[in-house]
Amino acid sequence: MQARTEHRLIAALLVLAGAVMLAASTAANAQMYRWVDEHGVTHYGDRIPPEYARVRREEINESGRVIGVHKRQATAAERAAERQRQARAAAERRATQRRSQYDRSLTATYHDVRQLEHAYDDRLAIVAGKIRSTESIRDDVRGQLDALYKRSEKRGAEAGLDKRIRQTEARLAEKQAIIDRLEQQRTEIRRQFEADRARFLELTADRR
Repeated sequence: MQARTEHRLIAALLVLAGAVMLAASTAANAQMYRWVDEHGVTHYGDRIPPEYARVRREEINESGRVIGVHKRQATAAERAAERQRQARAAAERRATQRRSQYDRSLTATYHDVRQLEHAYDDRLAIVAGKIRSTESIRDDVRGQLDALYKRSEKRGAEAGLDKRIRQTEARLAEKQAIIDRLEQQRTEIRRQFEADRARFLELTADRR
């Protein structure tokens, strides 16, 4: 009877020892975190409170060694700002690439600044010719319109005169709009010439 009691006691002690070892092993392998709150106070715990789920935190082992780092999650405003920064950086890279391509094209197209000047003179002459031609047509239409206006002032003006006047007014406005666009084109060519000439001289400074 005494022997059986001793056996039970030994068995119970073994079970208890195993439970203690298992608990110690589990505690040793449990994840521990370290984080700093908004007041600069450092905290430790086996789980992160919900209010600190987005802060930077370090995962440490039982020896206190950092075995992992979880970066702070960016706020919505920070993510939007980062997207804008990346978009600006991408736009700047594209602009730089286009500028580099244009520079290569500029120096490959023209051998010297005189050739560039002649090329732009030709472009301006073409636009000037279009302007003169359209102005001549516009002046003819204006003359026709003036004649129609005078006829409409007389008594008993012929039928359909009002319609012809509206049509002629529309033609006059159309020709003037073409002239305005050509004038804008000429201004843009001159502006581009000044920019290209300055850039060409800068790129070919070592040739002179």
